[in-house]
This record gives sequence, C-alpha cells and structure tokens, in this order.
Amino acid sequence: MNPTNVIINTRFPAFHNWPDAPQEVHYLRSIHRHEFHVTMKIRVEHENRDVEFITAKNDLDSIIGESYVNRNYSGLSCEHLCNELYADMKEGIGYHVVYVCVMEDGENGAEVFYD
Repeated sequence: MNPTNVIINTRFPAFHNWPDAPQEVHYLRSIHRHEFHVTMKIRVEHENRDVEFITAKNDLDSIIGESYVNRNYSGLSCEHLCNELYADMKEGIGYHVVYVCVMEDGENGAEVFYD
C-alpha cells in the first residue's frame, strides 16, 4: 500500500506578536488576534479506518480547547505552533503525525513535515 494519511482540519482563536518585526510591518510587534487554521496529516497502516479521522479531530480539538484557545503566544511563530501541536498529538496521544500546517486567518502560515 502506498503511504496513506488521514487529514483533519480545525481552527482556534489566539494571540501573538513578533517583537522584532521589521519597520515595514511594525504593527506585528503589538499583540494581535488571529484565527489559527490547523491542518494535520496522520499516517495510517491500512485502508479501513486505521485511524478514524473524526476521533482524531475530536482529540485535536480537545487538546486545543484545553491549552490553545485564546492563549497569548507572545513572540512565537506558526512554526512553533506546528511543533507544539505535533508533540501533543504524537507524544501525548500516540498518533503517527507526519504533517502539521498552521495558518493565520487561513491566509499565511507555516507547514512542517515529520518523518
């Protein structure tokens, strides 16, 4: 079987800033709100719901609801959020996460690929 992933998407509100933002985007130095959009891919071993994606999404939403919603990520990037979510889902629950993308307001962001 070719490598296969299930894909889950969710979003949550939170705050952050970029203290060292260049002058052309100086407004990013101040704390501001985003709706962070998350896409996560989880590797599966067979074609018959090895991981139920609704269950995985519920697990991700639970983690986000407990630790991420309306949090102030002062100075932290989308890349950092990718790595935090990866650790929570892989190390905390045991999913074989291979990809996390975090976008600010569904427009710009970062993606991280894992082995």
